[in-house]
Amino acid sequence: MSTTLRHTTLPPGRRLLVVQGDLVREQVDAIVNAANAHLQHGGGVAAAIASRGGPSIQQESLAWVREHGPVSHDSPAYTSAGDLPCRYIIHAVGPVWGEGDEPAKLQAAVHGSLALADRLELASLAIPAISTGIFGYPKRQAARVILNTIEDYFLNQPESGLTEVRLTLYDAPTVEAFTEVWDTRLAEEAAPPGPASLRELPKGNSQITSSRNPKVQWIKALQGSARKRRQEGVFVIEGIRLLEEASQAGIVPRLILHTAELSDRGRQLLARFSPDASEILEASPGALKAASDTISPQGILAVCPLPEPALPHPELLVLVLDRLRDPGNLGTILRTAAVLGVGQALLAPESTDPFSPKVLRAGMGAQFQLAIASLAWPEIAAHLRLPVEGQTVQILLAETAAGAPLTAIDFRQPTALIIGGEAEGASPEARRLAHQSVSIPMPGGGESLNAAVAAGILLYEAARQRS
Repeated sequence: MSTTLRHTTLPPGRRLLVVQGDLVREQVDAIVNAANAHLQHGGGVAAAIASRGGPSIQQESLAWVREHGPVSHDSPAYTSAGDLPCRYIIHAVGPVWGEGDEPAKLQAAVHGSLALADRLELASLAIPAISTGIFGYPKRQAARVILNTIEDYFLNQPESGLTEVRLTLYDAPTVEAFTEVWDTRLAEEAAPPGPASLRELPKGNSQITSSRNPKVQWIKALQGSARKRRQEGVFVIEGIRLLEEASQAGIVPRLILHTAELSDRGRQLLARFSPDASEILEASPGALKAASDTISPQGILAVCPLPEPALPHPELLVLVLDRLRDPGNLGTILRTAAVLGVGQALLAPESTDPFSPKVLRAGMGAQFQLAIASLAWPEIAAHLRLPVEGQTVQILLAETAAGAPLTAIDFRQPTALIIGGEAEGASPEARRLAHQSVSIPMPGGGESLNAAVAAGILLYEAARQRS
C-alpha cells in the first residue's frame, strides 16, 4: 500500500500527489520506468519492473529498440505491463548527471511521458524520481524540475485527459527531498503573483553579495520555471548583446544586476536605463553566478517584462511551430525567421517556452523582433482564417517526403508554414489544419533533416520568391 504525503489539485481538477510506496504495485493506467536508451532493464527501478512484470516486458522493449532505434529523452517508448496491475509501462530516458544539459533532458523525459500518456488516452500515471538513482541526479534539483514540468504541462494542455499524476517514491532520502521541495514551492507560490513580487523584495543600493539574497533567489526561480515566468509576466536575459537587443526593441528591464568588473560597453548600456524605471544593482561575481543560467556569466543580467504582441491579423508569412521541444532548435528557428522576414511565430501546444534561457540565447534577440504567441490549436486556426490583403492564407505543412517540392509552392501569397518537432513530427491538429504539404528534395538520401535546418531552407525559398 502506498501512503499519500502531499497532494494538490491543478486546474481544471487534476490531482498531483507525492506518495511513498512501491511503483510496481501502483494501480494506475501506466507507470513510468526510468530506463536507459537501449531499454536494457538491468538495474534500479527498471530491473524491479522487469522482474515483477515478467519476461514479456524486456522482450517488447528490445523489439521496440529494433524497430525505432534507441529511445531519446523527449520521445519515451511504451510496452504492455506484463503481470503488473497497470495497463502500460512508459519507458522514459532521463539524463546521467554530469553529461551536460541535465535539467532540459529531465524536463524532456517527464514532458514526453505525460504527452505519451495523453496519446494513449490514459487517465492516471505514476512517475518515479527519474535519474536520481544510479544516474546520480541530485534529488532536490530533480524534484524541482519534475514538479515544474508537470505543472507547466497541465498549464499548457488544458484538454489533457490525465486526471491524476502520482510521484511514487520508495526510499526515505528521496521522499525527504521531494517533500522539502514541495513545501518550499508552496511557500514561494503563497507570495502575490505579478510585479508585486519584485516590489516586495528589499530595496537598497548596497551590493548584493550573497547567493541567498531574495532577489537572487527570485531570479533563479524565474530561470527554472516557465510557469513562474508566466505568473509574474517576466523573463530573464543575460549578457550585453541580448540586453542591447532588448533595449533597441524598447524593452525596459524591471531589475538589472551587474558586477563591478562590467566592461565599458556594458556600462554604456547601463546608462541607457533610468533608475526611476529600472532597479539597477551591483552584485558580486558569486551572487550573479548563483542567479545565472550559464556556466560563465557575462557580468550582467536583467529581468524584463514579457512582451504582449498584438495579433489582429496574420502577416504575409506566419510560422507555426508544432511540438518544438528542443530549446536550441526553437531558438535557431526563431533567429532564422526574424532574418528572413517572418512576421509572426505561433507556438502550438507542447512546444517549449520561447522565453526560456536556452531559447533566448539561441535566438540571439529574435524574440524582440518577432511577434510571438503561444496559442491553443483552435486559436491558431481562427487566427489563420482571417484574410490578409483580401486573400486567404495558404497553410503548408512541412513533411519529410510527401507533398509538393518547395520550389513548386507559390510563397508570394499569404502563407502559414507549419514545422513539426523532430521526435514525433506533426500533430493530428496540424495535419487537419494544413491545406497541403511541402517537402525538401534530398537527392543525397537520408531520412530527414534537422527541424531548424528544414525551417531555414523553406523560409529562404519563401524569402527568395518574395525578393
